[in-house]
Amino acid sequence: MRELAYEERGTGAHTVVLLHGFPFTSALWQAQRDALGNGKRRIVTPDLPGFGRTKGFEETMDAYADDVLTLADRLGASKIILGGFSMGGYVALAFARKYRERLEGLLLVDTKADPDTQEARAGRYSLLERVEAEGPQAAFDAMLPRLIAPDTKEKRPQVIDRLREIASGATKEGVVGALTAMAERPDSTTILGDLTVPSLIIVGMHDQITPSRDADELATQLPIARIAVIEDAGHATPVENPTAVTAAIQSWLIEHGW
Repeated sequence: MRELAYEERGTGAHTVVLLHGFPFTSALWQAQRDALGNGKRRIVTPDLPGFGRTKGFEETMDAYADDVLTLADRLGASKIILGGFSMGGYVALAFARKYRERLEGLLLVDTKADPDTQEARAGRYSLLERVEAEGPQAAFDAMLPRLIAPDTKEKRPQVIDRLREIASGATKEGVVGALTAMAERPDSTTILGDLTVPSLIIVGMHDQITPSRDADELATQLPIARIAVIEDAGHATPVENPTAVTAAIQSWLIEHGW
């Protein structure tokens, strides 16, 4: 288990841990972290191994989940409200499978529970070879065409610049390990019916990577769940429309007294 570097806002009794996606760092959650931390809750945004300020790498979702458990213990949090964007959602579901008793709530943002198809798995390993040859930035370049909504690309190029900046914190070993972990991740749909904590599912209206049907499937299978659809956003909702994402999370936290 590795110790994760993290940023923290707020001092409250409820601990919200937000996991970034691939190939980004915890800076992806900056707007939400800064807005949501208060005297009732603390918002913690860690860097997964090989991204941002956390060294090393992992090669399985279970290993990432173990790292999150180590973080929760360091924070003194007997239970956490765990959120994950994209790959971070895969990690959150792995944590839920292994350490369900430590969950107070679950936030899944532009993600899904299904494992990779054979085609998707082959694509991961093809990208892994490209990253080995060209460096970690190749991962962002490969994702960019489907990462944001068409209107974002045309009208708000600064969003691309921000996402590229966040992705620059990835290391080659971190990216290669993450691609391996995503390609080989287990099917998490089998555990959804047993997750009786409150869940919020967020999806960008124009998400091409994990579209609304994936969010609908999560909501159908999770016992206590609702969906928030984010307008003017594709896959990268926390950066494309940070105000709407923050508002959706804030409303959900307040609803459950967090």
